[in-house]
Amino acid sequence: MKTPVVTLLLCGIATVVFFVPALGDAAIYDRDLIQGGEWWRLITGNLVHLSVMHFTYDVIALMVIGAVIELRGDRYLWLVYGLASAVIGLTIYITSPELRFYGGLSGIVSAAVVYLCVDGLREPGSWRWLCGFGLTLIAVKIGIEFAFGQTFLSMTESQPFVPVPVSHLAGACSALFVFVLTRYKRGIRSEFERRAST
Repeated sequence: MKTPVVTLLLCGIATVVFFVPALGDAAIYDRDLIQGGEWWRLITGNLVHLSVMHFTYDVIALMVIGAVIELRGDRYLWLVYGLASAVIGLTIYITSPELRFYGGLSGIVSAAVVYLCVDGLREPGSWRWLCGFGLTLIAVKIGIEFAFGQTFLSMTESQPFVPVPVSHLAGACSALFVFVLTRYKRGIRSEFERRAST
């Protein structure tokens, strides 16, 4: 049986960052410090969580979704994680100048869900319908977050942070980009190999 190495690694790093406050301080998205040259915080801010519930929801969700993707044999999940991390940080920096701090894997979780579901649309049967339903749900979820300025987590309990729905949208768009890029590349290669064999 395969091991979801990439997802385990990402969740493991987020866990270490959560339990070692000094690492969280060095990694959190801090707009003032980013402007001072600490640009890595655009990416590493995704690894920082601001409450136990925030950490628990994000890590469990990513472990489940990421493991499913990796166990299905996908080779590009690392690219989804990497691109989403960078795009989320840059998007927040550009679109939310009022936001000094940001943290959390929820944008990357959104990326993983979209990536899994879009890929599943190519398969027949009930899995295809389930993935279509999943895409609909995440689109509705992100729409509600923008409309009401709240995430599911902030609706269920009081949290010491402001929800940032644009991070979920940025993650979803990153996943779509990777999907199109990698499947288009595969399509070109398959067509080239087909023509070469005839």
